[in-house]
Amino acid sequence: MTSATPSIVTLKDTQVLQKASPDNRLIETLKNLRRNRSAVSGAIVIGTLIIIALIAPLIAPYDPNLSMIGRPGESGKLPASAPCINFLGCTKPQHVLGLDLNARDVFSRLMYGARTSLVVGITSVTFAVIVGTTLGLVAGYSGGWA
Repeated sequence: MTSATPSIVTLKDTQVLQKASPDNRLIETLKNLRRNRSAVSGAIVIGTLIIIALIAPLIAPYDPNLSMIGRPGESGKLPASAPCINFLGCTKPQHVLGLDLNARDVFSRLMYGARTSLVVGITSVTFAVIVGTTLGLVAGYSGGWA
């Protein structure tokens, strides 16, 4: 058997250990996130949802709560010509995703629905962070749960 001798590492005078700066940690974290396909996919989906929610009033072709039956000037009757719903049979499509049972534009409702989904998600995450932080502070102060 050979005896193991502990090895001692020494630094030369010119070598200085550098502490990682916050900028370097952020860059490393972003590099690691870019390598993770699930994180990139999730970021793309969430980013798209946020962009759609922000520009919904600008690109929505119709009011999401306005029924196509009760439009001004129609007096509660169906339009003289049925609204064109799909791309295939229309020269100028009016309702890309069609109408719901109450004759409201589905595309407009989806874009405005993204806003509601984001508000609910952000509110629930904020509530969870507040409750979790409070419980963590209490547990840390009292020395644990047991």
